[in-house]
Amino acid sequence: SDPSGVSSVIAEIDGSENITLTQESGYYVGTTPELSNGQHSIRIYARDNLKNTNSSVVVHFRIFVLRLADTS
Repeated sequence: SDPSGVSSVIAEIDGSENITLTQESGYYVGTTPELSNGQHSIRIYARDNLKNTNSSVVVHFRIFVLRLADTS
């Protein structure tokens, strides 16, 4: 648990993939699976030492990776 009493933090990607986040330098970080172009969502769940769970709002975002043409 961290000094604020948070015992675990999970990021839910696209409503199905759960990533456990770890605290590093005051931030919770983790590695997401490879995400395809298109619309995605993330929701963060935090649990404290008393087993209370809070979930933030869902944040929607879009990925668009432009592929450069092979000129060789």
